[in-house]
Amino acid sequence: MSELAKIVTPLNSREMPPSKGWTFSDFVGQVYLPFYERKWKRSTAATNKDRMKHHLVSKFGSCTLGSFHRELLQDYLDEEAASGLSFSVVDHLRWDLKQVFDMAVAEGFLLRNPAQLLFTPRECPRPATKIMTIEEVRKLDSVLGLRERLIPGLAIRAGMRPGEIFGLTWQWLEA
Repeated sequence: MSELAKIVTPLNSREMPPSKGWTFSDFVGQVYLPFYERKWKRSTAATNKDRMKHHLVSKFGSCTLGSFHRELLQDYLDEEAASGLSFSVVDHLRWDLKQVFDMAVAEGFLLRNPAQLLFTPRECPRPATKIMTIEEVRKLDSVLGLRERLIPGLAIRAGMRPGEIFGLTWQWLEA
């Protein structure tokens, strides 16, 4: 009877027993995404799912969770950087891998996270940062009226993002 209980208990509790046979694709699709989609906004979920499907599941989908190691994953990030993917995309892939394997460890599928020490390669192309000169700021101020200068002024001088600026209410200004 105890042998039967060992078989039936995980099924009855709806828990998935750790298995070295779980593939990356199965784990991402059946464990990782269903949990994290509940946390993400709809736009974040769509972006993350698309990136993971296009880059990670297409590459590692059939690999078993136990077959991953740090060098394999770091080599993958190096290859993606060399292929011309932006720093942002490669950095998000690094973050995705770390989070997927963190969850695999937390759920008992792995003993340790092979993505724990990954880094984004230096060779990733970073976008050129455009910074306004003081003359450009003065020119902007000269062509806008007092009221119209408020939004760019908060962005330029206070470093506020659009969502922060447009989310302001009088109570924030009176404090």
